[in-house]
Amino acid sequence: MRSYSWERCLKPFSQDDLRLIGAGVVLVVVCLVGASQSPALIWGALLFGVSVVSLLLRPYLDRWRLARRLRVEYDADTIRTCSREVVVAAIRWDELDEITVFTSEAGPIGDDSVWLFASPSRSKIILIAGTCPGFPALLEVLQQLADFDNVALLEAMGSTTPGRFVVWRRPRV
Repeated sequence: MRSYSWERCLKPFSQDDLRLIGAGVVLVVVCLVGASQSPALIWGALLFGVSVVSLLLRPYLDRWRLARRLRVEYDADTIRTCSREVVVAAIRWDELDEITVFTSEAGPIGDDSVWLFASPSRSKIILIAGTCPGFPALLEVLQQLADFDNVALLEAMGSTTPGRFVVWRRPRV
């Protein structure tokens, strides 16, 4: 079971963000209290409330938008990440030497697993978030690789702390 702390919840916010959120909450309370005298102030409470909620969601929405811009594609020759019609990064299947899953405490809102695809010399590396569109189909193909370690994959997916799990290495000849 994951445990959440105030420090971890506040981490994505700058000091200015926290000041604005605090001021917004104070204004919501003032408007709600004042609404008993002047019912029109309920609109002020609503406006400030929406502003506070948007400030609270902004870091998560920014991360979500960025992740949605990228997608994973693959064919018989290559794994690639694309943004619109532009290939951002690619590695050929025959260059692939190791697949590693890195986990974090970012879930359930953030990406809590990032996959690293690396060549033997690490001259080519692709990082792909586990939530990236197209990744579930790629994962099915990865699991068909000889010596793919499904036990390590299950450990990675069950991890609630930062970790590194090698799920595949090219068999040495």
